[in-house]
Amino acid sequence: MILTHPTPWGEAYRFNLREAVLGAKLVPNPEQIFLIPNPTALALINPPTEPTLYLVSNDASTDLAIALPDGQIFHQSHPYGRDAFHADIFYQLLYPQWLPEQDFLNTITWDLPWPGNPDRRRREAAAVALTRHPMGEMVLTIAARVAQILHHQPTFTSQLGAQTWGISHEGIQEKILRAWFESFNGVLNDLLSLAGVTTTEIAAVYWQGDLLRSTLGELREQLGWKLPNAQLVAQDTPLAVGAVQLPQQPDWGERVEHQYSDFFLLAELLRIAPQGDVSLDSLCGLLQRRGVNAKVCREARRAYPLTALLQGQLPGGLVPDLADPWLLPQGAAAYKALTAAPLLTPNEEGTAYRFNSSQAQRLAQYLKLCLATTHQTLKEPLSFNPPRF
Repeated sequence: MILTHPTPWGEAYRFNLREAVLGAKLVPNPEQIFLIPNPTALALINPPTEPTLYLVSNDASTDLAIALPDGQIFHQSHPYGRDAFHADIFYQLLYPQWLPEQDFLNTITWDLPWPGNPDRRRREAAAVALTRHPMGEMVLTIAARVAQILHHQPTFTSQLGAQTWGISHEGIQEKILRAWFESFNGVLNDLLSLAGVTTTEIAAVYWQGDLLRSTLGELREQLGWKLPNAQLVAQDTPLAVGAVQLPQQPDWGERVEHQYSDFFLLAELLRIAPQGDVSLDSLCGLLQRRGVNAKVCREARRAYPLTALLQGQLPGGLVPDLADPWLLPQGAAAYKALTAAPLLTPNEEGTAYRFNSSQAQRLAQYLKLCLATTHQTLKEPLSFNPPRF
């Protein structure tokens, strides 16, 4: 089974997606479930003959990939998607008009996010405030409807109670889209640098998703200026059509991530937990003796968790972000001990590290609790054999 997912949805999401498939008994083993980012699936539908850019907008992000004819593919993601766009229509265009006459808005306390930008902390805090408000769902529904209407006409006017209000596509462009393209452009520049191609070498741009469809006019203008030799092509074919082509291009199947997930490597390190000082090379040696291809896991694109754990980081999603406004205070207290100290601490020279035995024990117990009722055990790496259709 081959599934697609938004690029930034990390290891916790991938683990849970496999659990859902295993729980539904669609396949018996986790190694039979292959996960690829959405832009990879789009690239499999439209294989590149020249350097090609692929864009897929989702609810929470706009994902990018550049694929080269030699089989290399490079990914980036801009954490701004359809939901943020709809919310910004309310924050920037509806809220200022409605506030003087709609009393219910006076009961919302927030610090509005920067328009067109991820601005994660303020955006999530504002989303929590709006979601918990009795009228929150209604105003977001109106904002989404406005976005749909203004895709087909330049202006829109309506009534809310006794108040007449109006909004224009020009207003969306001025208040939101200019900032969004500026922010998006920075991510695109990073991707071009990562892929080692210039703006004039991109021959085609394939795109899919609601946010890009809603901003198509601006998208054509901005990308036409940015990528002068690229043809912009809408692709509405379901991504599943691309996913089934993975066996034809197995190198795009994220072999290392499939075989050695962040959670698996963390579990292996906790099982090893050597005493005394240990270098990264020594850790790799211990992992190799357990059958792990530690050399592959040390590649730059796979810093997790061998290098990242040495820097005091845990795999993303293992422990909730304690600053997340969606996390209740009692929940934050329960997770605080897991992040109170790093798993490993460096010596003065930074050449060796020592396991924090207390923290290792806490994490091992937590991981055991997380796995108590799951189909995945994280005891063995997964084999990589994409199915053929």
